[in-house]
Amino acid sequence: MDVKSGFDAMSGQASYQQPPQREPGGEPKPALQLRPEVTPTGPAVLRMTEHRRREAVALTQEIIEVESDLSLVQTVESALGRLEDMLLELRELSGQAANGAEHNTALREADQQELEHSLGLIETLATATRFRSQLLLDGSHAVQGMVAGEHLEFLGVEGDIPSSPIEGYSVEIHEAALPAQIVGTCPLTQDLIDRGEQLWVREGNAEVRFQAIRGKSPQVLLAELQQALREQELPLEATLVTGERLSLQHLRYGSSHKFAVASTTPGVLSPRSLEWNSARPGRDVQGRINGEPCEGRGQILRGRSGSPLIAGLALCYTGATEDLTIKKAGTVSVLQNAIPLHLGGGLLSAAPKLSLRSFRVHDLGRDVPNPSGFQSLEDVHLRTIQGARDTEAILEGVLSELGSIKERLDELDQQTLRETIRKLKHEHAQLNQDGVAIEGSEQAHAVAEYTRGQIIAKTQESVVAQANQQPQAVLSLLK
Repeated sequence: MDVKSGFDAMSGQASYQQPPQREPGGEPKPALQLRPEVTPTGPAVLRMTEHRRREAVALTQEIIEVESDLSLVQTVESALGRLEDMLLELRELSGQAANGAEHNTALREADQQELEHSLGLIETLATATRFRSQLLLDGSHAVQGMVAGEHLEFLGVEGDIPSSPIEGYSVEIHEAALPAQIVGTCPLTQDLIDRGEQLWVREGNAEVRFQAIRGKSPQVLLAELQQALREQELPLEATLVTGERLSLQHLRYGSSHKFAVASTTPGVLSPRSLEWNSARPGRDVQGRINGEPCEGRGQILRGRSGSPLIAGLALCYTGATEDLTIKKAGTVSVLQNAIPLHLGGGLLSAAPKLSLRSFRVHDLGRDVPNPSGFQSLEDVHLRTIQGARDTEAILEGVLSELGSIKERLDELDQQTLRETIRKLKHEHAQLNQDGVAIEGSEQAHAVAEYTRGQIIAKTQESVVAQANQQPQAVLSLLK
């Protein structure tokens, strides 16, 4: 009796479970040969490719850098918020001093001490505010400028321009600025003063009416007239020129500042008695920087917007036209030291830079003309009514400029940096999601293949066991 056992029986069972199939060309496919030596190693899980992993790491780094820039901008915003609060308190203090009594010396001295203490706090804020190791408000991250040439002064840059060549840009002055002015044609004599000469001066909505007092000299009259102009906040200067003629000149240069005068005696100020006469108009400076025509306003020469090299570059020329022997007044060199911002991922065509001007006391309020002659916030005082008024005017100018800077920072914070972070995070999440989808589909395929292999392996083991048991049962019957 021939009883099959072992692998022959297994092969027969396997052939029974997997009948031959035909290929599309008609040839039968060979029967699937099963082997019992199946040692599965578990599902083969597909991980992200190396390229995707590098992309994810790069995006993570970009997000970290932009978030760091956002923290820097928010540090600046917070410091400028504190600065604004201190300036508002000083404006209120100067307003009270301007409306106070001139003779109250003790009160004015107390106000002055409070002013000096607050200015010290502002200086400390400007020199101590930092992000990590870099100072922010001391001017070290502003556009630095240096001029070479008499009567030239570098004021600053409004905008983002590149550094200039080493030799700098040439500065040409074609016409110097002039203030509005009027000069009498006849002298202010003692006889006119004794007869009670009357003068009228009007600038904007403010007007001064002045009458000479008998017996006072022309020099005393001049001092009293100047005091009257200051009390009414008229930015005019009264002097006596050659021939004891009275001259009035505007303190601010340029064509936009005007005033008018009248006098009882023809020729003292106005050509006709008691008839308003406009002063000779002022003139704005005219010139070029780097060969490009610039905008002149008073003594300030500013590069036109749209210029890739000098847009917003502002210079002050304090000389007169007769000081110009040649048109070239000097040169100006520019060094761009703004903080570069990390806006990667190609989300913006040009990554902006953060240029921070100096907020130190001697650099604030430098472009505010005033009768007291204060050059900056460092010079202000509250010891006189005029000083308090001019201090208030300078603070108004500083607050206006600070408001514009805060608006630009808020736009950079909300619309640029936060939006960039949002886009980068979305891109990072999308990359991870695509990787997980790919990994999930490959894992499902691997699990299916593993399950199929397990079923076949178990079937093989069962067939082998049954084939080995059947001969033993037959042999026991023959005994």
